[in-house]
Amino acid sequence: MYKVIHENSDLGLLTQACQAMLEWCDKWCMELNIDKCKALTLGKPTTNLTFDIPYNRITLHLEHISYMKDLGITIDSDLNFKKHIYGKIKQAFSMLAIINRNFVNLDTDTFKLLHKSLV
Repeated sequence: MYKVIHENSDLGLLTQACQAMLEWCDKWCMELNIDKCKALTLGKPTTNLTFDIPYNRITLHLEHISYMKDLGITIDSDLNFKKHIYGKIKQAFSMLAIINRNFVNLDTDTFKLLHKSLV
């Protein structure tokens, strides 16, 4: 869920939307893993926001995080993609190490083909 928050009433609207989603999940017998639900603030927050959702006589507290991975892309609160890029570079070097370790006696053309297809 996403909501632009300029004032406390906007936070209230986001809380109501989360409550409606939880009610929908209950209605259709779908259970959310609350431990995996997090809050990420994009940009510079004007105040320290705490995100608590009252639901079924308990209060669910969402942990604030500085970055998250969504649909395979890692973003942080400043919309900086350094973690994502470094992760992809690390994956590429890991695959290159596997190729070098397992295919020692390759000629240059075969190595290039393998590198292009796997890295």
